[in-house]
Amino acid sequence: MSSTIKSPSLTLSRALLALFLSLAAVPSAAEETVSPGETVEFLAADSCSTKLEIPNAVDALARAHAECSAGQRLLKAEVRPIVGAGWVGLQTVRASATLRNDFELLGDPETLGNTVGAWVTYDANWNGRMLFIGFLSNPTVELAIRLTDLTDSKVIKGELIWGRDGRGVGISVPYIPFDLNLGGGVDKDGVSNTFPAVLTRGHKYRLELVMTCAVFSDGGLDVGSECDYMDNYILGQSGGGAGWSKLAVKVGLDEAEVLKKLEDLATHTHVYLTGKGVGHNNTEAETSAPVEGPAEAPAPVGSPRPGGGKKH
Repeated sequence: MSSTIKSPSLTLSRALLALFLSLAAVPSAAEETVSPGETVEFLAADSCSTKLEIPNAVDALARAHAECSAGQRLLKAEVRPIVGAGWVGLQTVRASATLRNDFELLGDPETLGNTVGAWVTYDANWNGRMLFIGFLSNPTVELAIRLTDLTDSKVIKGELIWGRDGRGVGISVPYIPFDLNLGGGVDKDGVSNTFPAVLTRGHKYRLELVMTCAVFSDGGLDVGSECDYMDNYILGQSGGGAGWSKLAVKVGLDEAEVLKKLEDLATHTHVYLTGKGVGHNNTEAETSAPVEGPAEAPAPVGSPRPGGGKKH
């Protein structure tokens, strides 16, 4: 009986080679494309990002956070400022998160630049809490969708899906997490909608879903309001945030392209042989353009019908 002792370095090299080959076999994500008459439905976001705006305040006092997940199509944001010596009054703290999806409207050399009607359909949802404590520190939250023409670098459609202002009749009692007014409370809902747009063939586009939490405060005792759309937003409850469960773009027909095809068909001719292509039968001829047949004249009233009856 014989035994083989493998070199550790050789084993490691083979393992690295196998890993490289497995990674090389993974297909890269392809950019979504759509042609006139087609619909593209997104299954996940391409990317996401977060942003905080904390002017003239210590981060720890602003208590602003934001998270996102492209795969889960999820946005999370919160702003929960508290009183502190480092706070400068009359400021707004914001936390926002964005989901992005890109696509291209295809065209060929003859159709590039043609405009086409399209419709964007979305199902959006949100879950969080608005808490207003004080007279000035009203919280706000907004969920918006935006369509940008990346080729021309311009926003061609912006729509506020939903927004809420937490201002109400409150009292200045910081640190007490109770809904003390009519402007706060748990905020959980969803909406489905479709909006039209005009797209250009050959251009690339970006759809963005953006959620923004904001709290304005005077920086004194009137601090403690919250815009909280993250997990654990109330008594440890999970599921906070916002996102979309459906996002699709339906593109209509390219009317200019269809009209050109009809015009080409109306003037179409082709060459053919009058015989079998041998001797004097090998003569080429050209068809005429399509000709509409004569319209059939209506039968006179009282004329016999094919079945023997008469029209009345």
